[in-house]
Amino acid sequence: KNIWGGCDWSSLGVGVRDEEVTGGLSYCCSENTVADNKCNSDMMGRLMIDSNVFQGEHRTIEVPTDPDQEFYLEKPMFEVEVTGDYVLILANCDDYGMDVFSLGSMEWKSVKGFLPGEMFGLMFFYIAMTIVYLVLVLWYWCGMKM
Repeated sequence: KNIWGGCDWSSLGVGVRDEEVTGGLSYCCSENTVADNKCNSDMMGRLMIDSNVFQGEHRTIEVPTDPDQEFYLEKPMFEVEVTGDYVLILANCDDYGMDVFSLGSMEWKSVKGFLPGEMFGLMFFYIAMTIVYLVLVLWYWCGMKM
């Protein structure tokens, strides 16, 4: 049973099945996952992504080991070419590192603006209904003047 959002992330190429941990999935390459041959030692401290399965885009950022140090993503803009559902995963996989607090804002904007894709077709319906109501109001107002 997957209690972490109801999605099998390993089938999407993020993390691997690991019955020894709560939830049945390991996301980060650690000493334990290297010992169990679930990832290579050169990936230690990183999110495990199967590039043969994962079809998205990912970026890695090094978290400083000293407290109160700011760090940034070098290329924060992701160009999305295909309409669909997207997930943002933030993972701090350094077992001996500092806690990470994420501050700031995220903006998801489609080519046609901030209107969600499933609402785009309704926009024309609402425009038509507004015009119909305006015509009815003008007709009523003209009728009351006579």
